[in-house]
Amino acid sequence: MRTRRVPLTDRVEAFAKRVSEDVTVFDTRDYPLEGISPEFRGLLAPLVLDTVLSRVSKHLERVRDHSLDLRRYYRVMEY
Repeated sequence: MRTRRVPLTDRVEAFAKRVSEDVTVFDTRDYPLEGISPEFRGLLAPLVLDTVLSRVSKHLERVRDHSLDLRRYYRVMEY
């Protein structure tokens, strides 16, 4: 399976590393999706990632007592 880097993804990762020392990158390649053919993996991978990130986001909101609807850095610093 061919992988390619997306400039927006690189920008987001670089920004996260500038504002935090604790950065976790989620990649759908880390999820085997057994039984799903490579032909359809590209269609399903975004759904898997959305599900995983939704769960992580809810957890972070609770642990940090901060709604992710409130942006701390929006228009405060350059992304």
